[in-house]
Amino acid sequence: MKKGMALAFVVILGLAACGGRAAQTKNGPAPRGTAAFADRLAMADEFSLAVSGLPSLSGDRSYQAWLVGSDGQTYLGLGPVKIATDGSLALRWDSPTSENLAAHYAGFEVTVESGTVGAAPKGPVAFSGSLSALGRSLFGPSTTSPSPAAIGMKQQADLAVEHGRMAIAAQQIKAWDEMRAHLEHVINILEGTKGKRFGDYLGTGVPQNPGDGYGVGAYEQDLVSLLGKDAAAGAGVSSMDEAFHSAMSSLEDACLAALKLKGGTKADQSMRDVKLRMDALQNGPVADLYRAAQKELSVTVGPRS
Repeated sequence: MKKGMALAFVVILGLAACGGRAAQTKNGPAPRGTAAFADRLAMADEFSLAVSGLPSLSGDRSYQAWLVGSDGQTYLGLGPVKIATDGSLALRWDSPTSENLAAHYAGFEVTVESGTVGAAPKGPVAFSGSLSALGRSLFGPSTTSPSPAAIGMKQQADLAVEHGRMAIAAQQIKAWDEMRAHLEHVINILEGTKGKRFGDYLGTGVPQNPGDGYGVGAYEQDLVSLLGKDAAAGAGVSSMDEAFHSAMSSLEDACLAALKLKGGTKADQSMRDVKLRMDALQNGPVADLYRAAQKELSVTVGPRS
């Protein structure tokens, strides 16, 4: 059983067939509920579905769930979903490869199939849904960066924190060269190759960067820009943006100060300062902006009251 990550997110899919409203079933009112992508072992590697208001099926007919590719013609079968006596259904499916499902699939369908089920749906669609354009931009494939804006920001920030922790561990055993190497890594992961502070702080002739080269700051700017295109989404984002740049600059300042150390009693305090500012960035504006991005993927399935 997979364990949930600390920052799980819910992606509620709007129904494509009826402009955000569920398609009417033949024998009753529109179903209502939620479809969700969530972080488990990796980002968006789980899909779940919870819907009520569905009629029961007779004979060899069954409800079958599918993820639908961005081309609208590629399907991933998730198997049958059983209807409870109250007309509700529930499904939870984890990717066996922990892939980012939101990047590979644009929506879902639940169809009514008869007899043996093949590799693609053949029966009528009971209801379906698709990611919003903004949600797809935030979490789906990108043509301008190595990763989607929301995912790249969080993953690269986590990587910077990982190297910060390695720097702290190296300082504790007085491995000064290793400590300084990881501090350079932190700065360069945050900055990316085009960042103003990206550099060769070790004097090796080549800046060391275990990140993807794009930079946490660049991903954050992409995320803020995308959210800003929607008036509702952009509310409060500017203050989070300011907090992000302040926290990132503060962490880099601490790393630069620690890079000058080669030992001595100041090292303990200096690395405590790095840890404090590192945690403030990761658990503050990075987490806040990631949650803001998640909200833009949330729509209720079915009629609103």
